[in-house]
Amino acid sequence: GQRVSSQFCFSSDKLYRYICDYIIDNCGDGKDVPYNFAILPNDNNIACMCGHCQGAGNSEGNATPAVTKMIRKLATRFPSHTFFTSAYHTTDKPCKHALPEKAGVIVSAIDWQPGKELKGKTLFEQKISEWSKKTNNIYVWDYINNYDDYLTPYPILKSMQRRFKIYRDNGIKGIFLNGSGYDYSTFEDMHTQLLAALMMNPDINIERSVKDYFCRNYPVTGAVISDYYCSLLRNEESTDKVIPIYGGIDEKIDVFLEPNSFVEFYDTITVLKNRAEEEEAFMLRKLIAALTFTRLEIARNAGYGKYGFATLGKDNSLQVNKSMYELLEMFEDGYEAFNMNKLNEAGDKSSDYIENWKKYILQAEYPTNVLYGKVLTVTSENGKQIYQGLTDGAPGIPNSYFYGWNIIPEQEISIKLPASDAKAIKMNFLSLPRHRIGIPSKIEICKGEEVIALYKPKEVNEDGPQLIVFEERLENELKNKVITLKIYSSSHYHIAIDEICLIK
Repeated sequence: GQRVSSQFCFSSDKLYRYICDYIIDNCGDGKDVPYNFAILPNDNNIACMCGHCQGAGNSEGNATPAVTKMIRKLATRFPSHTFFTSAYHTTDKPCKHALPEKAGVIVSAIDWQPGKELKGKTLFEQKISEWSKKTNNIYVWDYINNYDDYLTPYPILKSMQRRFKIYRDNGIKGIFLNGSGYDYSTFEDMHTQLLAALMMNPDINIERSVKDYFCRNYPVTGAVISDYYCSLLRNEESTDKVIPIYGGIDEKIDVFLEPNSFVEFYDTITVLKNRAEEEEAFMLRKLIAALTFTRLEIARNAGYGKYGFATLGKDNSLQVNKSMYELLEMFEDGYEAFNMNKLNEAGDKSSDYIENWKKYILQAEYPTNVLYGKVLTVTSENGKQIYQGLTDGAPGIPNSYFYGWNIIPEQEISIKLPASDAKAIKMNFLSLPRHRIGIPSKIEICKGEEVIALYKPKEVNEDGPQLIVFEERLENELKNKVITLKIYSSSHYHIAIDEICLIK
């Protein structure tokens, strides 16, 4: 019942005339040069529910009827051009009637993550089958990056080969590959060439092609780089897990990125770079700049563990390793030299990442925390779960929710803490409303069922990321007693915690 500016009404005569005028002004009627046009709704879940759109068949969240009606009108008006709709969000469901000959659909593979093609016939293939009853002009929109992290290696080629064969066998006419756009992603030069080769022949030998590419273009380091990349491909192929197209460093480590192998590879090519000739040395400096981000992420994620940013002292305090200063400087110099300031699809900047590292990791105070290395269990109405990141020493940095934050999607949780002689308790929370992460409505410190202390954080009005610090002195009556933290979320928001510290 309300007009909104974030979606189109595809029953609108004004919109139809606007599209027609655009086509005539920019492309002509198609008799001399035919064009392909994509007529897609905006990227949200809103379907117009005006009387005309409902009359066309629209229902809540389903705009396919009105969109395909518009495409039929355009195909009639411009019989030499071809018009595509999408199978995505509000146009995911196929239309009731067959599309005209000069029309088609671009099917999004967003719900068919890389790796799922190993699990047999899928809902995605079923979707293709349903749309094939309406048109034989089907393209696929597929995804070849992790959109939370463009710089960490992403072994996509064998998964794409499996998918391309499925597309070929299901009569798909063409593929659009959604990468990082104009922003750099690691190994993009090799990916571009081999994905193009796969489009022409999905049966090529991937590992042989990878080795051929790197040995021709990186004479000194090609064998080392190709061996490492092929090991990532084999890691991906051997797991029953999907390759995350959204996710932080811990998801990648869980699926394909083994820290020991990465650090050995990183150290090796950093040394070999000095032997390379000018052109290869230039490409290696660019590659190493991107990989330094991954090395920093492994260090941040590991905390005081192996390859971590810090060392845990005998007194349970952390000391930042000097090598972290050098790595951060290398990344800062590299991203500036090679224009790598955009880290991901959301537009997070390398410059902000570096400043957050300096402020929240290198310059942070690390008090003696008796919980380091302890296993804490988070209890909610949905059961119990262990979050290793609550005591690993890795502080959360607030410019993104996957940099050190434990995201707990519960309305109310309790965490039992062991008896100690700690004098205070401290933890940080992240507020990021656009990702449904909010500060707690209240925090209780309990001895048994008795509430000893109650804390209500102030409301945050900003939509951007905010770091909320909670620190409370522990009364003498809690000394050497088991205490329980009870944390309550704000409405429908998730809770995000980095560390829980019991400070001596």
